[in-house]
This record gives sequence, C-alpha cells and structure tokens, in this order.
Amino acid sequence: MRDGRIEEILEVLLPPPDNVLSRVYIGPACLRFCSGRGHCSRTGCKCDPGFSGPACELASQTFPAFLSEGFSSPRLSSYHSFSSLRGAEVSFGCGVLASGKALVFNRDGRRHLVTAPLDSSQARYLQFTLRLGSRSILSSCPAPDQPGEGVLLHYSSDNGITWTLLRHYAYQGFHEPRIVSVELPSGARKFGVQFRWWQPYHSGRGHDVWALDEISMTSVLFNTISLDFSNVIDVTQSLGFYLGNVQPYCQHDWTLSFSGEPSPGFSIRYVETQSMQIGASYSLQFSLVMGCGREPSPHIDTQVRLEFSTNHGLTWHLVKEACLPGMPSCSEFTAPSVYHPSEFKDWRRVTLLLPQKTWSSATRFRWIQNYYGEQDEWALDDIYIGQQCPNMCHGHGWCDHGHCRCDDGFSGQDCQPSSPLSSSVLSDFESQDALLATWQEVIGGEVVAPDMGCGVVSSGSSLYFSKTGLRQLVSWDLDTEWAEFVQFYLRVGGDWAECNQADSREEGVLLQYSNDGGISWGLIAEMYFTDFIKPRFVHYELPLASKTPSTRFRWWQPLHSGEGYDQWAIDDVIILSEREKHIIPMANPTLPQNFYEKPAFDYPLNQMSVWLMLGNEGMERDNNNSFCAPTPSAMVFGRSEGDRVAVTRDLALRPGYTLQFKLNIGCESEFSASAPVLLQYSHDAGRTWALVREGCYPGTPGTGVCEGSGRELREPTVYNTGDYEQWTRITVVIPRNVAASKTRFRWFQESSVYRDAPPFALDGVYISEPCPNHCGGHGDCISGVCFCDMGYTVEQDSCVPSVASPSELTEGFEGKLSPFWQSISGGQIGGGCGIISEGKSLYFSSAGRREARTAPLDTTNTRLAQFYIRIGSKSLGPTCTRPRSRNEGVIVQFSTNNGIQWQFLRELDFSSFLEPQVVTIELPPPAKTPYTVFRWWQPQQGKHSAQWTLDDVLIGMNDSSRTGFHDKFDGTTPLRHNWYRIQGGEVTVDCLSLDTALTFNSEAIDSK
Repeated sequence: MRDGRIEEILEVLLPPPDNVLSRVYIGPACLRFCSGRGHCSRTGCKCDPGFSGPACELASQTFPAFLSEGFSSPRLSSYHSFSSLRGAEVSFGCGVLASGKALVFNRDGRRHLVTAPLDSSQARYLQFTLRLGSRSILSSCPAPDQPGEGVLLHYSSDNGITWTLLRHYAYQGFHEPRIVSVELPSGARKFGVQFRWWQPYHSGRGHDVWALDEISMTSVLFNTISLDFSNVIDVTQSLGFYLGNVQPYCQHDWTLSFSGEPSPGFSIRYVETQSMQIGASYSLQFSLVMGCGREPSPHIDTQVRLEFSTNHGLTWHLVKEACLPGMPSCSEFTAPSVYHPSEFKDWRRVTLLLPQKTWSSATRFRWIQNYYGEQDEWALDDIYIGQQCPNMCHGHGWCDHGHCRCDDGFSGQDCQPSSPLSSSVLSDFESQDALLATWQEVIGGEVVAPDMGCGVVSSGSSLYFSKTGLRQLVSWDLDTEWAEFVQFYLRVGGDWAECNQADSREEGVLLQYSNDGGISWGLIAEMYFTDFIKPRFVHYELPLASKTPSTRFRWWQPLHSGEGYDQWAIDDVIILSEREKHIIPMANPTLPQNFYEKPAFDYPLNQMSVWLMLGNEGMERDNNNSFCAPTPSAMVFGRSEGDRVAVTRDLALRPGYTLQFKLNIGCESEFSASAPVLLQYSHDAGRTWALVREGCYPGTPGTGVCEGSGRELREPTVYNTGDYEQWTRITVVIPRNVAASKTRFRWFQESSVYRDAPPFALDGVYISEPCPNHCGGHGDCISGVCFCDMGYTVEQDSCVPSVASPSELTEGFEGKLSPFWQSISGGQIGGGCGIISEGKSLYFSSAGRREARTAPLDTTNTRLAQFYIRIGSKSLGPTCTRPRSRNEGVIVQFSTNNGIQWQFLRELDFSSFLEPQVVTIELPPPAKTPYTVFRWWQPQQGKHSAQWTLDDVLIGMNDSSRTGFHDKFDGTTPLRHNWYRIQGGEVTVDCLSLDTALTFNSEAIDSK
C-alpha cells in the first residue's frame, strides 16, 4: 500500500499463457508507468496502439461513458464490459439479487471482477446489488466468516498498475441483497478508469461466497426519486397526479397539495410514481400533513392509503399490511400504511423499509384518498425512494441518496443523539398543560377528572382515550441504557357508556418500543382486553433490545369501533433508570450520599427528588395551609379520588439504615382504627407490598421477624388517627429483611374505601445511614449529621438535653402530673379499676394506643423501678374487664434513644394482675444511662381490650453503696443517693442540736 493505493506490478509481469517471457525491462521507471498503456524503455514510453504522449496519456480512441450489466447470459466470455472475471459463475447460487441470475463468486483461486476502461468524467455514481453469503450455513451461499474475506471495491486510472480503495464491504454484513450506490470521488471521475471488486481471501470452492448483480455507472441514480417540489420539471418526470397542485401549503414553501370539493360523480384523488426498479435495502420516505389543523369531515373515511403495484397499475396493494394480535405469522405488530387525519394534523415524516413484495423491475407507488369533503385537504413533501441510509438515520434524519441529513439534536453518519437524552419518565397526568412536555404524542386521548372517562385508574386524573382515529401515547426518545422497568396503571373498558368493554383482542392495548424513531416497533407486552376491565398495576422489566441511547415507548390500541367505544385510560407511568436509583454524589465529602425530600429547614442538599409517585396530594377544598399549620415543605394528602399514596424511588439500602419522617393525621385527637396510614416496602417494583415492620407482641408466633428471647417487642408501622394529632417525628431502623439493592417505600391510606378518612401529611422524609444513636431520638438526622430539637444540644455527635436529666421519678397520681412524664396515651387519672395503692391512679381505657412514657431520666446510679399495677379484674364490671389474651398484658421497656428502639424489662402477664400488685424491677446495666426513657405499654389496643391502671411509680434508689451508708444531712451527699423515699421531711437547722437535720413538720407528715 502506498499513498492509499495497492500496487500490483507482479500481475503485470505474469507470463503469457505460452509460458514465454518477452520484452523484459529492468531500469529507471518511465513517467507514470506509461499510464499502463505502453512499454517502458531506455528512451521512454512506447505507447500501445491508440495512445500517445510522454506517459501514453492521450488516446485517439473512446471509452464507454456508460455501464449497465444484469448478468443474464451464462457465458462469461460474452461480458465485454469487463476486462477480467475470475472465480465466478452466473447462477442462482445466492438466490435472486435484483432480477434473474447473478454473478456468483464461489470458485477456487482468485475471485475478482475488473471492468474494461471507462470514461467516467461525466459520471457521478457507481451502482450495484451486492450479497455476501446468506444467514443459513446450509445454503449454497455460505457467508464469509473471517476478517479479510469481505469484498474491496477499488478504482484504477493506470490500467491496473495501482489501485485506490473506494469501499470495504465487511464480511459480517450484506447477508441479504442490498443495492449499493457509491458517489465517485474526483480521482475516479476521469478518462480510462477501471473498477474492481476483489475478495482478498477465501477458504476455497463453495466457501465464503458472494455475488453481484445490476452493475451500472451513471450521472444520475437509477431507481431513485428525490423531490422537494421546488422544480416542477423534476416533479412531472417522476410523478403523475390527479386533482393535486404544486404550491405552498401549511408553512412549507413547495408541496404537492390536494384541496377543494370532490368532482361530481368521481371523488378519488391521488399521486402516482413512474415505474422504477425496487430491490433489497430500498426505503421510502415522505412528509405528510392532513387538514393543517382543520377537523376532518365526520362519518367519512378520509384516510390516505400508500399502495404499490408491480404490474403497471393493474392491481394495487398496501405497502405495509396490518399485523395485529390474533393474526398468524406476525413478526411484529404494526399498523398498515393507511394514514388518518388524527395522526397528521401537523407535518410528519414517515419512513418505511420497502418489503420484499414491493421488489420488482417495474414498481409503482401511489398515495390515494378515496373519500373526502371540502375541509379534507392533504399534502406531500420531501418524497425519497431509494437506497437505505445507515440504520435508517435511526428515524432522526432525512435520507438523501444513501446519506443522512440529521434532525436538530442528532448527528453522525446515522444520526445518534448529540448529547445524552433524558433517562426517565414520571407522569401522573394531573395537568393537560404538562402533557406534551413529557410526551411526544398523545393522539386520541385527553386528561380527564376522576369522575369522568374510566374513573379513577390510580389516583386523581388519568389520560383517557376515547376519540375517533388513532389512539396512542408515545414518549420522547430516552436514554434507556441503564433503565430497568416500565410501570403504570391501566384500565381497558368497563361497564358504563363512557368506558365500555372491548370485545376483541385487537381492541386491547400494546406496549411497544422503538430504537429507530418509530420506524419499527418491538413488543414489550400485550395488555389483553379482558384482563383490564378494572384498573390494574402493570410492571415490566425492559428487554435488553430496548436499552439504547435513543429508545421511545408507545401504548397503542390497534383497533376500536369508533368514538365513544372501547375506551381505555392510563395513569402514573414510570420509566426509571438504574443511574437514578443511586444517589448523586454530594460536593461536600463529609456528607454521606443520601435521599432527603423537602427539608423543613434551609439546608443545601441539592438532591434529586426521592418521590416516584404522589397520589391525591392536596386538599379537597382548601389549600394545604389550612392543615395544622404545616411547614412550606409539608405534603398534605387530602383528596379522595382513589387511594392516597406517596411512593419513593427504588433505593439501595443496607441493614441499619434509617427512615425518618414527620407525620400528622387529620390534626384529630379522636382515635379511629379505620383508614390508618401504612408504611410499606416492596422489593418487586410495586407488585407486592408488606409492612416495613410487623407488630412483634408477646403472643406473636416465634417466626420470621419476631424470633428469639431477645426480640424487640414493638408496634407495626401502622399509624392510626388520634395517635398523631400533633406533628410527630417517626424514625424506623431498616430491618435486614427490608434492606436490599432495590427497595421502595410507600405511605398508603385506603381512602377509596374509607371515604371520610382524614387527610394525612408528611414532612422531612429522610432515608440514609443512621446518625450516632439516632440523634438520641431528639433531632433530625441529615447526611449523618444531627440537627437537634430545641432544648437539646450535640454531644458526641448525638443530641442530649441542654440541662441535666432528672435522676428520679416518683408519681402517686393524686394531683398534677409530674413534668417527668413525656407522654400519656389513652390514659387519665381516674378510678375505673378501683383503688390500687391509695387514692387515684392512672387509668387506661381508650380505644387507641395505651402507653405511659417517661421523659429521659439519668439512671446512671439508679437501682430499680417500682410501681403498683392492676390489669383488669374478676368482678369490677365493664370499666375493668377481665383480660382474655396474652397481648392484653402490659410490657415494661426502656430506651436509650427516646423510643426509636425499645429493650425489654418485664412482661406483666395478663392473668396475674387481676388484683393490684406491687412490681419491683432491678435495672440491668444497659438501662443505666444519663438519658433513659421508660414505658408501660399494652400491645393489644381497642375497646375490647382489658383496662389497666398504674399507681405509685418510683424510678430511683441510689445503688452506689449497697452495704450501708452514713448521712449527716450536711448537704455533702444528695438525699436521693442514700434514701429510697422521703415524704414530708426536709433538711433544716434543728432548734435543739443547732445543726442540720432531717426535720418532719407535723403539717407535712405523711398520714400513712
């Protein structure tokens, strides 16, 4: 190879057939090797007859300026257009390439075809049909299978001394016949040029076979139509038309447009091409508009049909037949080449790969409209029928003689995206205005309110398809290389007029994808018409073939019975990329990656939204600000158009991560067990849901998440009205069974069933690795950093009280409650279960949660917890009923992080406290911390649970010197370190000893 040329001097020097060498010259080279048309000698070039000049560059003869060969004769010697033909035969060995037999290269030895010298100075294109083997290994045309076994196309202007490469046709391609058009470079457009097709290597006779047919060299491309209607002469040479005019139409300068009323007695109007040879790898492309915004005539089939004929117009057939569900032998489900005004209100490009049935030496195409009214105008522009472009420009460009002219935003040889496309779709169809920002096409459908169309599909409004003509929803092109799934809610028909049931398979809905801008569609799923008469959640993993840098999706109803029939509706469509499941790294390396939605304070997280779907957000009448004075970031769910739901994206989690949020249900204090808010998780993208944390009670079987003696007794992640009247922060530690690489969460309230369900609101949702000790339960954990509540401060990266915790709690419930109680739920001071110790007690009888919880106490040196308790009774009547099950007992627990996690102290058996008893619990070492919280909790709540009551609670007694003590009452040691209880006494100066003493005043002495 030298300067891009292959030199084959040896071929020139091969001996003639009689094996005699003659006219051998070894010496200085002559000028341009005598152009290959003379012999070099010591005195210069001696030119062959008919050539002259210093380099034999001048010719007195002419060479053909035209080449056309179809290989119809089996006699190779009859092809005078070629100077050398080796290793081939004329046969059907590779089938029909263009028409009839072809030149098949399947012999031993050298395989090449070299043209005779041509005058290509006025030519522009070299055209031919090429095939490199077939896809079948058993055929008589086995394909090349190694590099170097492809075909090279060269040209030479020096009679074959040097060859310049024009194209390389690689061994992996062309397993089907393809028409190839090569635009000649300037070096190949001159007098005396030869062209050569050559296979450098092959494996012998019958192997690595290839074939050529219909070779031509011309100044214009044969079998090609390319019209933009700016030149009327070109139009009339290529097309014939009836009732059409070349004129500006619908913002295009020059078009072929059809308008006006039909002629009396004859309404058909059409445009028809001249007959042309159509073969493999041909495509047809055009722009079409119908009506230009005007509504079509009702009750008339105004569609435009694209048809072809291979018998000079005697019979016509659709270029593309419908291939619909239920039809046999459909490789893909496609619409026919019949175009409805609903799809072409604006100019739209149509690209078709011409199927084999259109291939012939005399194929015509026509666009025809059989019926129309005055307003049913239509127009064509930019018609191209010719060789395919690379990958059909991926549907994002115009094909021009085999080269792509890409649309804006796409570039390269085959029109790939110039920059990365969006990779996800999140659409809840709540706004008609936002529809076209998310979707490329919505044809035959509109956003409707929940009480219209097919009703509530998921929640709120839906996209409802009921109109005449085409019904389809098409996404913009997406980068789906990392996409995982598509999911949505769908309803096809129902049992009322606005949503009546389909009655055939073709009236179902297909979900398809296209990697080439809508030219061809692959199937993801068929939604069978009888399976969706009620709304259903649908989730599909994306097939590998649909994961490309530019893929679009469509929901398409192939057939329907017209406007007002076979309606369907879709809601909450989600296509999500794996890239967006993982978290965008933060700029600040000290903050871990996290998800945090709408913080209640200004903190620069700059994270994407965690939310995948929000259903029935907002209030029915008032705005969100009427709900319990929420922060601006709070999300209120108050509508009842379906269930209320907030769903997160899929998250990558580890055991021990925390889920933190603030919750308020209805701002109501009255308990109700109906329409609770459930916190659930899903590992299968929303197909199935389970509670993040199941209830773990004493009576729960020891299976699954409730195992072992050290199990944590706890409530489920079910939140009832009345228990969350105030904004309440909830922190859930993610259990091992919930943590996974794909976990999504949802807050769910079944408001479609409970129509009077109170609204609920969320705020400060955060999912990430935990803060130290979960901020002690007294702060928001954000990016691993604690933001403490008022009255608390950061200590060792957690939140602790700003002032020291009290070290003792004594409570007799006789007057005002001690401030050391953090919360009392479901209880009040009363005597419903009689006298327990003395006087009044804390009596629990409500239908909701029943719990007494202390404030954090400093129990570092505390010895015990002691109290009187009664659980039900034998004979006190309905105010103190007898317990019947283990879960009606009372659990005593402690927590070192304000209730985020509880540890077990004592189970008070349901049958053992029918009479008042005193209970003393020695505190274990884990319960002795500066910030320990205690609670008494009855797992089974509700009006049928036994009532219980608590009295004389003591958490105290110093255990620093158990063997004895000495107390002079001089203030050196706090009284609580030595004394279990002092009632009615105080340290004062005694009048007799003149020293400090513990003095009991008669007015304050405990009567007991």
